Amino acid sequence: MSRLDTVRPSLVGLFLAAAAATVSWFLRWWLFGSATPTGDAGMYLDLARGIEPAPPWSFHVLTPWIAGTLFPDQPARGFLLVGAVSFVGAAAAIERVLALMDASGRERALGVALFLVSSTGAMMARQYLLVDALSYCLLGWSCVWALQGRDLRLAACIAVGVLNRETALFVAPVWFWINRGRGGAIVPRAVGVFLPAAVLYLVLHHTPILFAHPPAHLNYLSPQGIAQLWRANLRWLGTSHRAYGFAICVVMAYGPVWLLATRSTLAAVREPSAIRSRRLLALWTLAAPTAFALAVGVDWRRGFQPLFVPVITSAVLSLRSCAPSRWWVLATVTVVATAAVTEAWWHPPMGPTVVVSLTLWALTAAGVSWAEEVAGRSRAPGRAAALS
Repeated sequence: MSRLDTVRPSLVGLFLAAAAATVSWFLRWWLFGSATPTGDAGMYLDLARGIEPAPPWSFHVLTPWIAGTLFPDQPARGFLLVGAVSFVGAAAAIERVLALMDASGRERALGVALFLVSSTGAMMARQYLLVDALSYCLLGWSCVWALQGRDLRLAACIAVGVLNRETALFVAPVWFWINRGRGGAIVPRAVGVFLPAAVLYLVLHHTPILFAHPPAHLNYLSPQGIAQLWRANLRWLGTSHRAYGFAICVVMAYGPVWLLATRSTLAAVREPSAIRSRRLLALWTLAAPTAFALAVGVDWRRGFQPLFVPVITSAVLSLRSCAPSRWWVLATVTVVATAAVTEAWWHPPMGPTVVVSLTLWALTAAGVSWAEEVAGRSRAPGRAAALS
């Protein structure tokens, strides 16, 4: 049994992650104020008041139901509360995942910091009138319990999450990857994990239980519908070029964190049998349902959010080989550059901020890489002398 199989994350790390996220949430709320009910938010507020919106928003019922139940006269306060708790919960989930990767205290702190300043964290905090915050909190904890093999907790998390949004089901490939090779034993376990969510999903979509009449449906796979959603995505990006618009959303999603994540991901591909690699590659299977959602026209600006767990985890692990002094330099610059890229969404023009941030990060990364190489060469003669 590998030592990673016996890792028991401490409650201290969980508490510190939750505390940092709480401070970050209230700081954002103090700086930027309350969210405005634009776009999808208006439909979710209507749903909280008992007014049925058009599909697919009509099926995203959990967050509006909680908000409307807690604050029937002012459901926006309920969305604020759900968003704050979910934001803190998602940060704690990142800390748990990194602990399961045997990350050190500073590595887990970096992971939480990257979540707080990433587009996922920023949009959870700024756009709490949507249902995204609770969806990604539950997805984060689903990843934790999938890696730990806690099937009962995972089944409950997915079943609850599917009432909020279909994103809850994205964890399915993670679970199957981490449990592959178990032969026939995997079938009854899969039924136990996913059947409750499937039943709730069918009841929600095909019975009059919610609005006392059979719900209307939207054909997600209709070419006309997909084309219409793509045009909507490009419209707010200010371009008609699909590839360019999509590239903007890729860069803005996680900024330099993407580049760091590539290094440890490739290392995991080269050594897939190691338990840390197996867990990391399992997390990256979230890319499959995410890609499908992007293809059918999910808001591209928010479409990469389900990848926050594998992207941030991979980025943190990629810095493991750095010497302590250089680790802190690159970690700090990465957090600052990611925060700048993220905030560029709300402070146009985006281009200058993004270019300057990524350039400074690239120069810092190149400098750290050069220093590591020089240090490695200087240590080589000493090792050779010791061996002789």
